[in-house]
Amino acid sequence: MRVDQRLLGKAEAAGEVNWFAVATANNDEYIPSFHAMMEHDSERQEMETDSGTMAITAVQEKIAEPKMYRVLLHNDDYTPMEFVVAILESYFNKSEPQATQIMLDVHKKGVGICGVFTKEIAETKTVMVAEKAKMHRYPLRCTHEEEAS
Repeated sequence: MRVDQRLLGKAEAAGEVNWFAVATANNDEYIPSFHAMMEHDSERQEMETDSGTMAITAVQEKIAEPKMYRVLLHNDDYTPMEFVVAILESYFNKSEPQATQIMLDVHKKGVGICGVFTKEIAETKTVMVAEKAKMHRYPLRCTHEEEAS
């Protein structure tokens, strides 16, 4: 099935169409080029062709924002501060001053926020930090929780 690229380009340039659904009486046949522009205020426009009626329907997709999750480090009495700073620099791309500040939050407040991520990334970072701490035999606890909206 072939669609006139000029119509598709104009509709996309208008910013109102994410994708097109094109239908004809016989889906296996060639669709000739057409020179009509879809009206901005209508959702459906029909055109007469040699083989029948062709309908072009613009479909707006609503994509919801993903839920975000905070990754947290929890204080303990055994994990060295230098190790926490190294974790923050390597796994959360924090600069040394940022990592030091978060480490001090963990030490003084009992918990520090490493960053806010989508669920899959937050879960991955939580597991990576836990594995690194376990490898070094530190009881550093890392968790993630849904961020309040």
